[in-house]
Amino acid sequence: MQHKSVVVFVTDRSDCLRLVRHGKKLAEQHDCTLQVVSIQSTCKLSTFALDELQLLYNSTKRLGGEMTILFSRDTALTAAVAAKKLRAIHIVSGMPKHTFVDEVRLLLPEIPWTAVDSNNRAATFPPIPIGIH
Repeated sequence: MQHKSVVVFVTDRSDCLRLVRHGKKLAEQHDCTLQVVSIQSTCKLSTFALDELQLLYNSTKRLGGEMTILFSRDTALTAAVAAKKLRAIHIVSGMPKHTFVDEVRLLLPEIPWTAVDSNNRAATFPPIPIGIH
């Protein structure tokens, strides 16, 4: 059986390393695994994107986590399914378009979500109470 995890959603940019580090701290606090997920809309990635993903992959491994790269045009649904399969107890992301966060939170209302901005300021959103969504 897979352990519970903190799931960190990243793009193909190395500045997402701040998200991985934040996720690592939460995983340590909750005594669970660190899972990093990048959802790409196409398999045709630029050399730059591949290099950035490799950097994130290597950094995740150094921090003791695992990274998965998924390909899908429906990022919110793919994110929700991945988080559920990885037994997420907390989700971390950057400050993406609200539609992504809102859609995933509606699919997984029971999971708290932390969004970390480019200045490393974190805002945590608690689970959505039953009956609200």
